Amino acid sequence: MSEFRIDMHVLSKLSNTDKKHISDAEPRDMIAAAKAAGLDAIVFTEYQRFEGCESVEAIGQELGVLVLRGALYPCQEGRVLLYGIVDDDTLDSSVHFKVMQPDYMDLKGALVVAAHPFASTPGIGVGEGLSKCRGISAVEVLSGRPDVSAEANAKAAAAAAAIKAPGIGGSGAVEPSQVGSAFTVFPEPIRTMAALVDAIRTGKGRPAARGA
Repeated sequence: MSEFRIDMHVLSKLSNTDKKHISDAEPRDMIAAAKAAGLDAIVFTEYQRFEGCESVEAIGQELGVLVLRGALYPCQEGRVLLYGIVDDDTLDSSVHFKVMQPDYMDLKGALVVAAHPFASTPGIGVGEGLSKCRGISAVEVLSGRPDVSAEANAKAAAAAAAIKAPGIGGSGAVEPSQVGSAFTVFPEPIRTMAALVDAIRTGKGRPAARGA
């Protein structure tokens, strides 16, 4: 059975608010870029929102790319990726304080992943505090973001190993050209978010980079 490639961290203009601008990218263009990059699926992890990108799943069906939805969330320790959430109520203001508490997100049916923990942009990565974040279940050990160096990715991989957490890869893309710069390879097809969460928890994913 062929490997299944998923970019685990993609954002579009659906992340934008009156107070914060994330991307100018149309979701359709991001999905088309994923197809062109040879990916089987992408996960839209819009900034602090889940329900707002429901329509992208139909676009994925049209273009032949599986589209799943998570969210990128800023908490006190740094940004995290949330997989397995089901609505925006999961992202209420209390999550800002509770997301790193052991078992809190497990009770919500969600998986918490430390996003680009050693990115050079101040305040967006958990960094050296990763070992103290007991609510973290996995780590983005390979990020394609421009502000994440090879050294930073290596530090993330070492930190994940130290806490015995699985590692994933994601582009952190905010424009089509960035989609697929980093992704996660699974040994068999993933069809649902529940299956993806299970595959991450059990360490079945392997981070990979474009051209590697």
